[in-house]
Amino acid sequence: MTLRFSRMVVTAVTFGALTAIGGLYLSFWLDAPSGATIVLLQTGLFIAVLLLNRRTGLLARRPEEAAETAAALPDAAGPA
Repeated sequence: MTLRFSRMVVTAVTFGALTAIGGLYLSFWLDAPSGATIVLLQTGLFIAVLLLNRRTGLLARRPEEAAETAAALPDAAGPA
């Protein structure tokens, strides 16, 4: 979703907070354990991003193209 560390931290905090709130809300209405509901929401989000990410997603393009794209990406440790 992002290559910059600062954006990754903000994205992680945002998604974590939203899935926690959504999981608590959903667990209240489903009368389900809150921890399990939060984990299931986060797992679903992880699988969706893993499959649908434009750059490295499993369904985005053929594996050869994905490998070429990943090799061409700038190193995350390099200058921003």
